[in-house]
Amino acid sequence: MSTHGTIGVLGAGEVGQAVADKVVRHGHDVLIGNSRGPGTLEALVGRLGPRARGVTAEEAAKPELVFLSVPFFAVPELTGLTTWAGKVVVDTTNQFAAANPWQGRYDVGDLTGSDWVARHLPGARIVKALNTLYAPFIAAAPRHTEGRQVAF
Repeated sequence: MSTHGTIGVLGAGEVGQAVADKVVRHGHDVLIGNSRGPGTLEALVGRLGPRARGVTAEEAAKPELVFLSVPFFAVPELTGLTTWAGKVVVDTTNQFAAANPWQGRYDVGDLTGSDWVARHLPGARIVKALNTLYAPFIAAAPRHTEGRQVAF
């Protein structure tokens, strides 16, 4: 598995898992990493199949396309993981101050949450997406009896 044509996912919570599942279901390789290390991802990778690999956060940040699915307050820890310049980062974060339960608003001053994320990932092209959907909606099949589900 090379990083060319591979998609990275930073964060292995519910949203990161749903994104990684969509990636492999559509025929792409995925590198999924978290702060706890690849050993904690073995069961997830087993469910995702041979197109998935559990890696360090540094390795998951290497591809040209990376989904950012970590808690908002953890973003500053990602600044030095890689050279972010030229990468496309799909930012699925929400501006919560605390997790489990998600609550409060992380204060970023006069910046928008996306501007704040962009400052911590210098040179990356930030695309804000999927942050308005709960993970089960992302994980669900996009075709339903009621029609098709689309995420912008």
